[in-house]
Amino acid sequence: MGMFPEYHDTITVANVKRGQLPFYILEITIDFLINMHHHDYVELLYVVEGSGIEIINGKKHTLQPGTASFLLPHHIHEIQGNPASPLRVYCCMFDISVLFGSRFDFELVGRLLRSGGDLPSFVDFKNEQIEQMNSIFSSIVREYTGSNFGKFTFIRVKLLEALLQFARELQPAAQDEFRPALDSQKRLENVIQYIHTHYAEKLTLETLSKKFNLSPPYISQGLKKLCGEGFVDYMHKIRIGSALSLLSSTDMPVADVAVEVGFDSYRSFTRVFRKLRGMTPSQYRETYINTDDIASHFTQG
Repeated sequence: MGMFPEYHDTITVANVKRGQLPFYILEITIDFLINMHHHDYVELLYVVEGSGIEIINGKKHTLQPGTASFLLPHHIHEIQGNPASPLRVYCCMFDISVLFGSRFDFELVGRLLRSGGDLPSFVDFKNEQIEQMNSIFSSIVREYTGSNFGKFTFIRVKLLEALLQFARELQPAAQDEFRPALDSQKRLENVIQYIHTHYAEKLTLETLSKKFNLSPPYISQGLKKLCGEGFVDYMHKIRIGSALSLLSSTDMPVADVAVEVGFDSYRSFTRVFRKLRGMTPSQYRETYINTDDIASHFTQG
């Protein structure tokens, strides 16, 4: 039987009351393996101490002090802690709606939505930047555990500050001057949120158009302006990104992977995969899996 990624029910863990910001933060120590998993919430992870390995959508990177990782809903990831140097991290979990608070945030949101696609899922801050990020997360924790007036407004402001610092480090990134009208903009934001949490379902421009009362051309154009691709290409990128992680991190049969990420047929999955990655899913698995990589990282000199 193939190994499937675990689903973490972050919404239940958050236990958000009506009117509260859909957000929580944990300060935790990791010296063990956190198995491959995914969840509904966006995650911003920041390393304060220690070392380890993180794999996001099949791509591996080192965790060290100053590393920040950003994951959109249902990005698949795992963390390998190092018992000799335990990780101490801040982990912010929040609903994707938190990103869409103002029509002036489109530049920031547009870049963040490309994280894990044509932009990396992590950055490594240095020197003064580390001090600044440490201060931001410490202030979020203090506010989150307190009861000051405007608590959740303060948290969102500091969270956006951290996300802005993260987004500024992502390279390269095109400037986005797309500014739709306010009412239709809000509905387009809802479309993007919906796509990221329902990408494995049968989604079409027509169904989204009816659901959100936006014309199919407007949705396609809006996605292209904001995220860099039209609807079909954007859906393919999200689905193939999820497939990369399943192929590199599990022994799930390729046909099952195709179904899991939302493709109607194995043939269409293989065709799109080859177009985006230049090889078949089976070739990708054979070429890029090396089960000794994580272990060797901690045994080298």
